[in-house]
Order: sequence, then structure tokens, then C-alpha cells
Amino acid sequence: MNKPLIGTAQHNDLLGTIALDARWGVTTTLAELAKLCNVPDDYYPVGFYLSGVRQEDGVADFMVAAIKGDSADVEKYIKEETHPNKKLIVRRFGGKINLNDLPKYFKMLIVAVVLKMLNGRKVEYDPSQDVEQAEVAE
Repeated sequence: MNKPLIGTAQHNDLLGTIALDARWGVTTTLAELAKLCNVPDDYYPVGFYLSGVRQEDGVADFMVAAIKGDSADVEKYIKEETHPNKKLIVRRFGGKINLNDLPKYFKMLIVAVVLKMLNGRKVEYDPSQDVEQAEVAE
């Protein structure tokens, strides 16, 4: 049975969004991550999934989500497969990555999460009330 490609944890204590800016453009960045997972050449990467960070060394499991096809026909295929009431089925290819290596692939990474009980509610902030950033703990 197919499952939605969404982030989920055991307890989902904090929920929210994530946004990334690719280092070399999204197509090239996903292709570089795909190499780490041995994605076959006849698959086109369309996303990735990061989970399970090991505390001792910062290595995380990750998967590249890919669809069969090349860049020439992928855009048309995605439009056809995601037409209303249709689902895009991806194949996931697994690998490992050290979180310290993420800046090699992404210029910016933003994670915004709130308590599970606030999920779906409107949560805003006033930038004028921000407190200065604390020093990094060694």
C-alpha cells in the first residue's frame, strides 16, 4: 500500500515546515544527492527524505525520491500524474549523510516547528520583539 511522502516521527512532538535553497539549482543538487544513494540513471530525483540522526556522529539516514524517466519527459509526466485526483508514485533510494555535509548541497536550510497541539493553528511572531542570538555552546 502506498504512503504519503511526508515527514513523520514516532511521537510528532513538534510539527511544522522546512524550506531549503539548493546550492547549484534544485535539479543538480538532487542529482548529487541521488549519487549518494546509487539512484539508477533511468530515474529522475524529485525530492528527498531525511531521518534518524545518530547522536554519536551526526550521520542521518536519507532517501532520494525519484521517478522513472529522464529530464526531457519528467515535467510532462509529473503534470499528467498529478492531475486532480491522481497521485505521483515515487521510488525511494536510501543512503547516509553527515549533517555537517548539508551545506555542500544547500545554501540555506530553514526549519520552523511548533508544539503538536499548535499544529494547524495560526502562529505568528513579531520580528521587532526578537531577542539577540545567544552564543554557540562549545
